Amino acid sequence: MKRVPATYFIKNIGTFLRGAAQEPVTVTTHGRDNAVLLSAAEYRRLQAAAAGPAPAAPAMTRAADPMATTLSILSTSVRKPVGEKALLSAFAGKPDKARILDVFFADIDERLMSALVVRGYLAWAQIAAALRGRKGVDDEKASFVREMADYALDDAAIVRAPPAR
Repeated sequence: MKRVPATYFIKNIGTFLRGAAQEPVTVTTHGRDNAVLLSAAEYRRLQAAAAGPAPAAPAMTRAADPMATTLSILSTSVRKPVGEKALLSAFAGKPDKARILDVFFADIDERLMSALVVRGYLAWAQIAAALRGRKGVDDEKASFVREMADYALDDAAIVRAPPAR
């Protein structure tokens, strides 16, 4: 590793920038090491080595247990922890559970709602019914819920339709 005084480094910076590709350059001030100039590739290599191996992927994805994820999100935004029974009561129209629905529509994204429906915890019609009359819900989210409820009703009509003769 080369060692150069700061004044010499400043006057010849181009030379040292090119030289740093070959080996690091230590810049000194009053005889003491002050800084080290490295190539960008060497710096990235050192950063990667210091960071260690990449962290392992989490064992469970967000939608693996959508009810647990939903309850966790809701419980962080209301005073008491929210259980599955309280959430389902809110969707059943219990007025004392209205705050849960406010937080649900504010914090739960469309993907997680879809996972709740796919797993059978809720139906799109239930979510759409709870959405009616609720103020402050993101327009895009509200449109999504209404459209999904409409599609679900259309699917139910198709499935229940008697076969043509």
